[in-house]
Amino acid sequence: MKIKLAVRYSFFLLLISGCAPKNEPAKIAEWVRYVDPYFKVHFNYPKGWHLLSEGGRVTLYSSQDVMDKFYDPTSKGKEGVQVIVAFEKLDSLQTLEGYANSYATDLGNSGYTVSPAEPITMEDAPGSQVHYTGFHDEKTKSEAVRAFAIKDSVLYYVQYAGFNDLYKMYHVVYDTLIASIKLPKPKAAATALDPSVPSTEFEKFANNFLEISYPDNFETAMPQPKAPVEFSLELKGYRLDSNIRVDILAAQGLPVEKVLEQNEKKFPNPGSRGETMLDGAKTLFLNYSPAQSIGSRVYFLVKNDRVYRVIINYHRPAKDVYLPVFEKTVASLKTK
Repeated sequence: MKIKLAVRYSFFLLLISGCAPKNEPAKIAEWVRYVDPYFKVHFNYPKGWHLLSEGGRVTLYSSQDVMDKFYDPTSKGKEGVQVIVAFEKLDSLQTLEGYANSYATDLGNSGYTVSPAEPITMEDAPGSQVHYTGFHDEKTKSEAVRAFAIKDSVLYYVQYAGFNDLYKMYHVVYDTLIASIKLPKPKAAATALDPSVPSTEFEKFANNFLEISYPDNFETAMPQPKAPVEFSLELKGYRLDSNIRVDILAAQGLPVEKVLEQNEKKFPNPGSRGETMLDGAKTLFLNYSPAQSIGSRVYFLVKNDRVYRVIINYHRPAKDVYLPVFEKTVASLKTK
């Protein structure tokens, strides 16, 4: 029996497929954290896998040569595994159980063998998962599981699928994603009346360069770095003059004192200096003023032969509002 896999394949996709020969999946040596500034769902996935992002839609492959097999399971394409991460704004009063049962019914009508739904948890949200299998031809079996959860009137799901015995071999990807997933938090009510006020509720950004917490009414952006910078991260809120930027570049063996000395002339109207500790290491900072209404500070941290340069800018008349929150953000920095 041939089965069409076009059963509700929409929303945000994260397709994860095996890149090793059949029955010998590649070892997963390291995990990285996926963070999207628009789709506020965070989760861990294997480092080095091919990622495509288009708006709120994310697709990840362990290699490009496994994609065709999921579009046409009867093709001679390379076998692998697949994971889908998605959300859907609820437009009805249908329950979680109703969604799971409806999905299971669709699968059964398409020829799959479906197991009874089982309870599961996504972060702190109760959920339900449906397991199913089906044959596309005599040599190609697909096996999959989809987990549903509803939070703040939004339906989230994670689907994991694999061909033949690869489903079991890569199941750790599904287990890790479910265990690490963080669903969006509702915006703090205190900031709803004034969007320029940085929230005191924090979200976390993490990748293979750093980890940092920031106000949950701010957005993250990763501008293309210009040499010698290796990576840049921007944390931006409602006001364009109040933000945080992190740049990472090679230290070339220089101590933090020498780094500050070489860079201080780049910052206009320098003022007082200070010293603090970030991520357990000595950190020097310089207060300066790029404009009359803007207060700024630049931090220099040297660790693992990298310079972590953190710049905070804030609307000077609202210093008492911005500075404590921004200092808390900087204090949360963890290097990698």
